[in-house]
Amino acid sequence: MATENTEPLFGHNNPMHIQKAVWDGHRSVRFASGEGLATVAYSYKLSHEEMHQAAERIAIIWNLMEGLSTDALRAALAEREPTHG
Repeated sequence: MATENTEPLFGHNNPMHIQKAVWDGHRSVRFASGEGLATVAYSYKLSHEEMHQAAERIAIIWNLMEGLSTDALRAALAEREPTHG
């Protein structure tokens, strides 16, 4: 039986959002420390070139946003989105 990990991988004083991401040159993105972060390997409708571009973009965007919490990213996106109504 799998148990839920409730402790942050990098520790409370070293949050995930300050970790660097590294593209493997193919379909996966890892933290610089080696732990897996994301993969596009199961994006079957994408061509291989599109998979490579998507994985590289994930790593680039992750690193561009280094230091910003998820809440801060969410707030920044909300400011950019036009309001309808």
